[in-house]
Amino acid sequence: MTRIAEVQPANLPRFRSDLLVLARQSREMTQKELALRSGISQPTLSRIEEHGAPTPDQIEVIARTLGYPPQFFFRGDNIYGFGVGELFHRRRKQIPVKVLDSVHAEVNIRRMTVDRLLQSVEVPMVNLPSVDRDDPESSPESAARALRSRWLVPAGPVKSVSDFIDENGIVVVPGRFKSSLVDAIGIWAVQSPPMIFVNLEVPQDRLRLTLMHEVGHFVLHSGWGLDLGPEIENEANRFSAEFLAPAHEIRHQLFDLSLPKLAQLKRHWRISMGALLMRARHLETISERQYRRLWTEMGRMGYRVREPSEFDVLGETPGNTFQELIRIHREDLRYSPEELARKVMLNPDYFREDYLGETPRPRLASIGAT
Repeated sequence: MTRIAEVQPANLPRFRSDLLVLARQSREMTQKELALRSGISQPTLSRIEEHGAPTPDQIEVIARTLGYPPQFFFRGDNIYGFGVGELFHRRRKQIPVKVLDSVHAEVNIRRMTVDRLLQSVEVPMVNLPSVDRDDPESSPESAARALRSRWLVPAGPVKSVSDFIDENGIVVVPGRFKSSLVDAIGIWAVQSPPMIFVNLEVPQDRLRLTLMHEVGHFVLHSGWGLDLGPEIENEANRFSAEFLAPAHEIRHQLFDLSLPKLAQLKRHWRISMGALLMRARHLETISERQYRRLWTEMGRMGYRVREPSEFDVLGETPGNTFQELIRIHREDLRYSPEELARKVMLNPDYFREDYLGETPRPRLASIGAT
């Protein structure tokens, strides 16, 4: 989404305390917890995180405790979002700061990994329009319609959001987040393609809206940084809804709604019943009273937590570009898993699980140190 201010590393290799904080947060550890696991006193860790300059033995202990190779802490990648504000994300509820920090840290590390893989592989050029927010005629809906036209999306339901995203230079990286309440995080870093990090636990009907929500941020909010206000999430939602279910095509279908009719429309438009109900309210095809009645009925049936499986929307396969990056390195460039882990500066065991889906992750080591 928006390009976020960055922390610039020094030109010469040095231990980076900001990467230590990143690694610690990615493991959902406080400084105190890292001290207990590593055997390094908390005052010493505090000094290292503030000023750097640990001893070689301390670097080795910290690396093993956190499950990163020592060279990870000397890498030259930028970190986005730290000390500036949150990365843009789609989440459902407020979640603990510690968990959200962990998700953000993991996304930063995954972005660094994808950036290194992209050094060997070409991906499609980014094909996204920009929006003039000062234009009184512009809106999230007009931007969504412009993108459908630009991407040559046929009228009616979008068969595969993932395919359009892949073909237009956006890299989707699927994975499992520390919290099921975070659906996706998008970031458009300098000199990198826009990337969407999506939670594999997101249901298919919600996945389509989630992906286009992040694309909406790229289109509507890229380059605005901290000038953006709290209304941006609503704007991204409006963009996503218009892209997947254009008002002029769906409006006449959203009268006289019932749960069976919402289920039927879900199969056709390939978005959730809840999203269709909110679309109807936004387009004013139902009254507030009708909306609340149907929303209450969905809650009583448990549909607001998980819609019934017989109504599931299937067919989205996010992350094809990312999987192709892995395939090219493994099959064409002949990298072993260990060589690939070294290339991206990650622990081989973690790399196998997080990126290759192979072996279980080992427990974090608890190591004493003097």
